[in-house]
Amino acid sequence: MRGYRAAACLGLALALAGCMGDPDERVRRLGKDVHLISSDRCAVLGDELERDIRERAIRQCPHGVAQIGEFRPQPSKQGSLLGECLRAGKLQAQVTCHGKNSQ
Repeated sequence: MRGYRAAACLGLALALAGCMGDPDERVRRLGKDVHLISSDRCAVLGDELERDIRERAIRQCPHGVAQIGEFRPQPSKQGSLLGECLRAGKLQAQVTCHGKNSQ
């Protein structure tokens, strides 16, 4: 019985720790100099997710960011046992980079 409780507690701790870790950032190329960037960090909402996307956009666009589109909240894919981050723990935005020859 003790082993079962310990395993259950460990499983819960790992699920919650994984939920609060670094964001799961993804970049999908939509076209020339256009990317869809998402940040999934189920325990963090709003401003920090926007900051994650802005920072990733800067890294993704070597010649500068031309435009960041509307931020769209989505359900987190990280999930948790308590379900608090399944509603809107992921944010994504379309990012347009300045091209090589843009000013």
